[in-house]
Amino acid sequence: MKRKVSIPALLVIICWGTLLALPLVGLALNNETLAGSAEGGGVDWRGLVRVGWNSIWVCGLAALGATAWALLPALVAASWETGWSRGIVVDVGDAPLFVAPSVVALASVHLLGGQGWITSFVARFIPMDRPGGLRFAPIYTLWGGAFAMAWAWLPVVFLCLYTVFRRLDRHGHEVALLETGPVRALLRTAIPGAGAGLLLGVAVLFLLAVADLGVPESLRSLPLLAREVYVQFGVYYDTRGALAAALAGALVALGALGVAMGVVRLAGMGSITEMDADANVEERPAPRGKTVLLLRILAWTMAILPTVTLVSVLFLTLRGPDGPFGVLAQTWKLTNKEFFHSMRLAGYAAALSILAGVIVGMALSRFRNPWPARTIVLLGFILPGPIFGMGTKLGLLWPPGSLPLGADDWLAWLDGTVVPMLLAWVVQFSPLVALLVDLQMRRAPREWTEAVVMESASIFAPFRTWCFWWILPAVAVGGLGVFALSLGEIGATVLLVPPGTTTLSVRLFTLMHYAPVGQVSALCLLMTLPALAVLPVMFWLFSGGSLGKTPIPAVATTQRLDP
Repeated sequence: MKRKVSIPALLVIICWGTLLALPLVGLALNNETLAGSAEGGGVDWRGLVRVGWNSIWVCGLAALGATAWALLPALVAASWETGWSRGIVVDVGDAPLFVAPSVVALASVHLLGGQGWITSFVARFIPMDRPGGLRFAPIYTLWGGAFAMAWAWLPVVFLCLYTVFRRLDRHGHEVALLETGPVRALLRTAIPGAGAGLLLGVAVLFLLAVADLGVPESLRSLPLLAREVYVQFGVYYDTRGALAAALAGALVALGALGVAMGVVRLAGMGSITEMDADANVEERPAPRGKTVLLLRILAWTMAILPTVTLVSVLFLTLRGPDGPFGVLAQTWKLTNKEFFHSMRLAGYAAALSILAGVIVGMALSRFRNPWPARTIVLLGFILPGPIFGMGTKLGLLWPPGSLPLGADDWLAWLDGTVVPMLLAWVVQFSPLVALLVDLQMRRAPREWTEAVVMESASIFAPFRTWCFWWILPAVAVGGLGVFALSLGEIGATVLLVPPGTTTLSVRLFTLMHYAPVGQVSALCLLMTLPALAVLPVMFWLFSGGSLGKTPIPAVATTQRLDP
């Protein structure tokens, strides 16, 4: 029986697309703002092309570097690790994903800045001083920006590769392992079979890197498209220049999204949403041998090194007269209000994202061919935050008397609240919840739904029996992820934060280049606390738990329908 397109599901996707288009519609209708911005001159198209090329180069280099680093840990974790050992590798390796990219960029400065640890060590053997007496800082180059982005978004590539490696045929890998040894088995069976995962990981990291503002701004205005949108709109008030940069950034992001979707479709990775996706994911003892042991140790080291280095660098740079803990205590006294305010706003965003994500995810699960609808949903996730922030800002600020019934006054009042900022967070991060719910629903046997519908005519009957408990793990993981990501979001937050209030990410954004090093490091450590809250759930998920390990409801076992 073929699944027909549900009209309510189609309406949900249309409403979501309309929500994404609202800032652009307001921007297009706000002709006064565009006319006023044209007085400063035209757009420097040559400079914009140069910035666009820098973005493609830096983000592509970061994606390739992160893929090369994550290849061995993901392969070992998926193929040879089981239980708690897999949970530790995946859990600790994923920790930087829930840390603000600005924090990772600042840790990179402590390593590769002018007075960074690695730079100072290399300067002992290679002259790195410039004529003015300043030491060359590799982190402030395009290569340094690629290093910081690869470090910040490395877990994304790791998860993509891990998922693909878990779906490979175990029997062929074990035969190659017995006949040729572990190294050749990896090179001849595992890596060629995961070529689509490699391309998908590169494309996903490229998307996230293009949309990020935290890394280029933390590295003293690295010339990338997201930073160009913020500078033109938030600093120079040049709406035309900001629109041109936003259009270029959107085109680059959409191109990368098209490549990612094409790889997924052409490689047949869409079957991951079916119930037989885990047919080859049986737990077996890890192979033994000296070479296997050395590869496992190397993979463990590569998996946990980014997280351990991040925390160690931030803690060791807590400089102050009262010692590290004194600096932390002093920073806490200065920022505890912003901390709790940020936690409260992130909680609101997580709750709203769960509500929106469940609705959109349930709608996605009703499509036989979900990729067009998924593309629409993902637009909010991959568009740079400054683009959405600029469009929302211009959609709220209209010239006095330009709208009927005093609507311009109401929109101006709304601009002074946290609603636009929360809306930006929900639009950007709720697709994470929606995709997890969609994938989880597609793993459920269709007989469950059909059996429940036969006993009850209500379309909400599955929620009263098995659906709620089935998607609960996905909703929990997605909600925690939205909570952590909202705390570190800076692209839209810095443009939409209401007057008189601030968040931890905005405080770090304003202090990173001017405050003492110890205070900045302490603030970064405070922002890493949400990542520690997410780790136990991730550990349960990858060590023994699994999305979808829910007892089969009685109604599904008492009535089996013919396919």
